[in-house]
Amino acid sequence: MSSNITATLPSVPQVQAGNIPDILKGLSQWIVWRIGPLKANGKFDKVPVDPQTGRHINAHDPQHWLSFADAIAAHRAGKGSGIGIVMSASQPIEMDGESYYLIGLDFDRCRDRMDKLKKLHELLGRPYVEVSPSGKGLRMFALSKQPLKGGNR
Repeated sequence: MSSNITATLPSVPQVQAGNIPDILKGLSQWIVWRIGPLKANGKFDKVPVDPQTGRHINAHDPQHWLSFADAIAAHRAGKGSGIGIVMSASQPIEMDGESYYLIGLDFDRCRDRMDKLKKLHELLGRPYVEVSPSGKGLRMFALSKQPLKGGNR
C-alpha cells in the first residue's frame, strides 16, 4: 500500500482489552478486521481477515473464529485494524443453567440522543458499551433469552 493511500485511511483507537467483560473474552467467536476503503460519507467497512494470511474471510464461518487471546494478539502484532465478535444464534452462552444469546446494538452519530441511550442502557440492565471504531457512535452488547432476527436492522 502506498503512503498516499495509507494517509487517507482513518485512525482507529487501540482496543482497550481491559474494558471488555470476561464473559465476552471467554467466547471463541472473535475475528480480526482491517479497514476497508473509505467511503464518501466518511465511513469504512471492517473487512474480516485471516491474521496468518491477511486474506479476506467469511466472518460467519466458525472455522475462522478465534479466541479473544488470539484475536487481540494478532491485532497487537499489526495483523489487523481491530477485532470484532461474531453474533451467532447457533452459539448460545450458558449461564446459571440457562441459554442466552449475545446481541449487539449499534448507534451511529448519537451524541444528540445520549439521554435516550442512557435510558435504554438502564432498561437493558447496564450492558457493556463501547465507542465504535469510527469514534462517532456507540455499541452496546447485551444478553437475550431469545436470538434476535433482522441482521443489521
